Amino acid sequence: MKSTLRLFLFVIILVAVQSVPAQQRVMSVRTFDVTSGISSSMAFDVVKDDYGFIWTSTRLGIDCFDGQNFKHYSLSKNDMRMADDGVRHDLLYIDHNIYVYSDLGRIGHYREDIDDFEELCNVKPFLGGHSLHDLYIDEENYVLGLYNGLYILDRKDLTVKDETLKGANIHCIIPFSEKTFLVGCNQGLWLFDLAHNTSEMLACPNLDIKCLYYDQEQRQVWMGTIGEGLWTFRLDTQTVAQVPNYEHVIITCISPYAGTQMLVGADGDGILQTSRLFTSPLVLLAGTSSEALLEVPSSAIQGMYVDDVNVWSTTYDNGVVLLGPNSLTG
Repeated sequence: MKSTLRLFLFVIILVAVQSVPAQQRVMSVRTFDVTSGISSSMAFDVVKDDYGFIWTSTRLGIDCFDGQNFKHYSLSKNDMRMADDGVRHDLLYIDHNIYVYSDLGRIGHYREDIDDFEELCNVKPFLGGHSLHDLYIDEENYVLGLYNGLYILDRKDLTVKDETLKGANIHCIIPFSEKTFLVGCNQGLWLFDLAHNTSEMLACPNLDIKCLYYDQEQRQVWMGTIGEGLWTFRLDTQTVAQVPNYEHVIITCISPYAGTQMLVGADGDGILQTSRLFTSPLVLLAGTSSEALLEVPSSAIQGMYVDDVNVWSTTYDNGVVLLGPNSLTG
């Protein structure tokens, strides 16, 4: 395992070209589907750990890629049964820990000592028959993003500390600063302060926000919506702007790339690209249409992990698509 990791990291470092925009790089495409060892073509989320391993959630569980092979974790051991319990699984990588949660409320984490996932809790009683859309975890709390509001639970005993934004369809929760987080929902962009138990509407009450990215350096929040494209909110000037082109698509994920670029996953369109530093129209970097700069086997983008070299994207119907200077060929 360690020799494979060293080889994998050496390849990554060798091909790193950090300052060139994606559309100007010589990029290749590689697909990881069921013939490559991934457990299901229906893939949802992807993260990278401190060892350089790529973890992907699918309908059938979790897959770990070491640079050459996939190892599958079915999530059916230790009474977890997440693969049978829900259709969708998502991942979080927080403080060197890999967490997984299902749409029906089971939350677990990876334990290196047993090389398996272990259930932490089941929050299904709080879902009201709906799905768990997103999860935020800190040392003291589970913050649940639900179809009908936001629940804040004590991690020790699952008692409810707060129930807010009742009736709102919560899509995403991301950290903002210590003890504060941003929430995107069908009632716009909100800021929550756990230390003082306060909330504040920041912007866009009429937007249905599906995903968020907070650019701390630029003091700007990127907002992906359901059917209304990509928007930005500048904290210093309190101004909102829609990014030109693809104004009516569903944005599923947003990530910075190569310092000056932003990559955007659009369900049904592919991977879009724009400038991180100034307003510029979205262009189709990778997709199935003839307009795309790179042809990929699926445009149903669900999740994305981006480093200085590679772009890992999960798709709803074709596993994982990797864009990179060499896409780990060989």
